[in-house]
Amino acid sequence: FVSSSLLLNVSRAMQGLAIAAFTPSTFSMVGSIYPEGPRRNVVLGLYGACAPLGFFTGFLAGGALPAIESRWYFWIASALAFITTVTAYLSVPHDKTDRKRLNLKMDWLGAFLITSGLILVTYALSVQPYANAADPTRNGFTFSIVYAPLSSGAGCLAVAFWVEGCYASCPLLPFEFFKPQGVKPFSIACLFFYG
Repeated sequence: FVSSSLLLNVSRAMQGLAIAAFTPSTFSMVGSIYPEGPRRNVVLGLYGACAPLGFFTGFLAGGALPAIESRWYFWIASALAFITTVTAYLSVPHDKTDRKRLNLKMDWLGAFLITSGLILVTYALSVQPYANAADPTRNGFTFSIVYAPLSSGAGCLAVAFWVEGCYASCPLLPFEFFKPQGVKPFSIACLFFYG
């Protein structure tokens, strides 16, 4: 339905922002629903495997569709998103009463800092090659268009680390999540999959 490429690019950027926003809460939700053990490990493993699987399946589907009919790629993605929404609504536990009873609140400050930090760092790393190409005699990280968002993003992530560990009463991803054996290597593996 989009008529301009600008609106399409903004919409795709919002999809990436949504993924950055719900990934920590997904890990937290899985950690609270499944007790520590093999079943939680399987669920986390499936979650970690679905990102690269979906990424490459999208590439294959996009490559298989005719170039002049690229809108079919978005129709297929919309249908899959609708199916996922219905499936999630039917299968994800509704814990509104539990949250109210336990006085759990949304950590808006942590969500803002984490999302802002990730966006700024990603932007700085993606614009760095272009800055370097503009003036090959300089290091790409010496341009203000690179180091300003990079340092701001790193600062946001550092403050978010403090907020999640010391300030937030209901952190998005509590540090206790990383205590069980195998969660840290799994998180590093997911980082490489997403990267």
